[in-house]
Amino acid sequence: KKLMKIIAAYSADKKLLGGIVIFSYRQRRIFFFSAMTEDGKKLSINNYLIDAYIRENAGQNLVFDFEGSNNPSLARFYKAFGAVHQDYFSFRSNRLPALLKLLKK
Repeated sequence: KKLMKIIAAYSADKKLLGGIVIFSYRQRRIFFFSAMTEDGKKLSINNYLIDAYIRENAGQNLVFDFEGSNNPSLARFYKAFGAVHQDYFSFRSNRLPALLKLLKK
């Protein structure tokens, strides 16, 4: 269904340097996961892969969602790509019987 895309980078001698995973949902592209080898870290391969993906999809009616982070250094990294802070709200509902609610706490 083409809902997930895995993009990887390799060295000239065909060693894996790193990769990213992006999910698609309607007009939103959600950055889900990334990983790098030590060589990939030295080359800042995540920066390259994210930048290449954004450039490849520029001009389309899409939102690239970094999914945020409470980590200040990650937030700074995302902001370097032009990310804008957006709050997400959540809702929790506990419909367990009263006794089980007490045990859950």
